[in-house]
Amino acid sequence: METSPPGEQNQRGHVPGSRGWRSETWWVLPGIALSCVIWLTSLSQVRLEDMAGLGLLQALPALWYVAFFGLLAVYVAALLSHRAVTRSLALCHVLLVAQLFGTTSLLYDMARLSYTYKHVGVASWFLENSGVDRTIDIYHNFPGFFYLVELVHRTTTVSVLDMARWSQPVLSLVDAAMVFWVAGALTTSRRARYGAALAFTLGDWVGQNYFAPQSLAFPVSLFVLGALLRTVPRGLAGARWELHSRWWRTSLDERAPTISAFWSSWAGTLLIVLVFAYIVVSHQLTPPTLILQTLVVCLFLRPARPWLPVLFIIIEAAWLTQAWSFLTANFRLFDVDVDNAAPPQLDTAAALPGFAVAVWAAPVFMVCMFLLTAAALMRALRRGRLAPLLVPALVALAPGLVLIAQPYGNEAIFRVYLYALPWAATIIATQFVDERTHGAHRPVAAGAGVVVLAALLLTAVYSAELTARVEPSDVAANAWFEGQTAEGSLVLPLSPGYPLRSTADYDEHLASGADEGGTLFRLPGFDESSSSAEDMLSFTQTACEARSQGGRETYLVVGPFSQRYVQLYGTVPTDRYDKYVALLDATFPTMYSLGGSTAYRCG
Repeated sequence: METSPPGEQNQRGHVPGSRGWRSETWWVLPGIALSCVIWLTSLSQVRLEDMAGLGLLQALPALWYVAFFGLLAVYVAALLSHRAVTRSLALCHVLLVAQLFGTTSLLYDMARLSYTYKHVGVASWFLENSGVDRTIDIYHNFPGFFYLVELVHRTTTVSVLDMARWSQPVLSLVDAAMVFWVAGALTTSRRARYGAALAFTLGDWVGQNYFAPQSLAFPVSLFVLGALLRTVPRGLAGARWELHSRWWRTSLDERAPTISAFWSSWAGTLLIVLVFAYIVVSHQLTPPTLILQTLVVCLFLRPARPWLPVLFIIIEAAWLTQAWSFLTANFRLFDVDVDNAAPPQLDTAAALPGFAVAVWAAPVFMVCMFLLTAAALMRALRRGRLAPLLVPALVALAPGLVLIAQPYGNEAIFRVYLYALPWAATIIATQFVDERTHGAHRPVAAGAGVVVLAALLLTAVYSAELTARVEPSDVAANAWFEGQTAEGSLVLPLSPGYPLRSTADYDEHLASGADEGGTLFRLPGFDESSSSAEDMLSFTQTACEARSQGGRETYLVVGPFSQRYVQLYGTVPTDRYDKYVALLDATFPTMYSLGGSTAYRCG
């Protein structure tokens, strides 16, 4: 059996020879501090008005990139060094997340991503009303997240809008912590655990960390899996099947953690069940995904409570019976079809230069992560260490079954990727970061790989920032509509993705905007009418009249978001759009106008 390298953790998580915060190399903490200073300095040089086809990438100054890639160099060098990895890398990861997702929180006045605001509206409803109304929408049938937001607000007085603005960096840190937790259930190597957290953060381009129920349900599901894995005995005793045991015998790992007394106890089991119950009442997709993943663990390993998946199914079924009427009346629950995993279609033919190329960063990134994971598994197979990675690999694959059977829309393929990413990151880290994998070209290969992944990540996250950024005036215009117009009034935004349903009064206007698929630019016939501003106006009048049938007031909303959408995707030429807005001013009564956002009564 191999012996642990000097300075690495033993089974109880102690790092022999390390002294807490003392850096594994003298330059780590100074490197982190220098990167932080450069990053904060660079923020004053950001020119948001320069955003175009490559989004925020064009607005960030050179100093920002120096800070970001410099920090990555420190992080990777510390992971690849022969000295002990200590808690200084936690600071490194915090700063990395701050640079990736805190930059926009500091630069923007409002939370980014327009679809954040429908959750802001639901949270505001819960603050102003007691109980739930299951007839309103899906969120009232899965209200756990919103009750938690209400508790945080009443305890801290932090506003819902502020929570939404800072949710991305905060939830990204929670995600990284939970990946560190999951990896710790598979190995005591602190180097591999930090490597897994780094690989996950660099791989997380999906943007699920915004203010939404699924954004918290995801890391909480990792907590459940990490706790369950901590009840599996070490070595051969933990494998359920004879074939698996034989494979395991060839790859005994002195880094495998010992069984946890707490998580194997009834108190630990009760905590696992309570945490799972929170997920059940908060999000519709995560519980069945988690049930499948726990089934994989219990089928191939021997956790202390192998019947937990059965209990999870009972809890999930009990809650779904409460929401069944709403779900069956409003959603198609099952649809076994590979088309569910088809990527979304995006027309970039007329988009700004660079954007059509930038949108390929995300699929290329997914392919890279798949190839890295496959290479790590092949490397483990050649070294006779595949068996401990079989269960993580199967847990990564399990969510695909849920998403193929459930019509989740074009986002399904991204959800599969997200649910698989923590396990892929752990597999990659155990094979390419752990010091037993040293090779002559390892530092160069690792550095080049991280630079490529980081470049793809920045492109995938920031290239559409023209429409990811939300202005206060757009949110204020929607707040005026929901608060000042008659109940049942309709809103007709120009562009898809306009921030709607952002107040506690959203339930009075549910049959509006995106809920009817009715943004103006996506109504049938718009493309044919977009050849001139006058034709666009005529089309708008017709659309407003159609929506106003039955005596319902209809309002047209125009603002910075619509202007940037037109600019990014080239829906209509900018000069034609400006002329069209001028015609709107002359044709329809202006009911609200502030900061570039205007609401017209058009029917």
